[in-house]
Amino acid sequence: MGAKTGLLVCADGDAAGMMRQVGAADLERTTTMLRRLYPGCEIDGCEGLNLSDGVYPPKGTVYAASWPGVEVVGDQSLMIDIPS
Repeated sequence: MGAKTGLLVCADGDAAGMMRQVGAADLERTTTMLRRLYPGCEIDGCEGLNLSDGVYPPKGTVYAASWPGVEVVGDQSLMIDIPS
């Protein structure tokens, strides 16, 4: 068994450093990002999660967060079948 992660992080600089400085995600910013990435899909907000709980969401579900300069998307469809 191994850990499974379908996570994409985009940042305008040091992603790890920037992630240490953010608080709760900006809902409006996150919704705008999701509409851009998943046009035509239904978007439902949910209560926030810790990053460790959101790296491998169920199929058909996307967890996301956006702050100025940092965007995070957790989605199984981001994974490749054989990463090695």
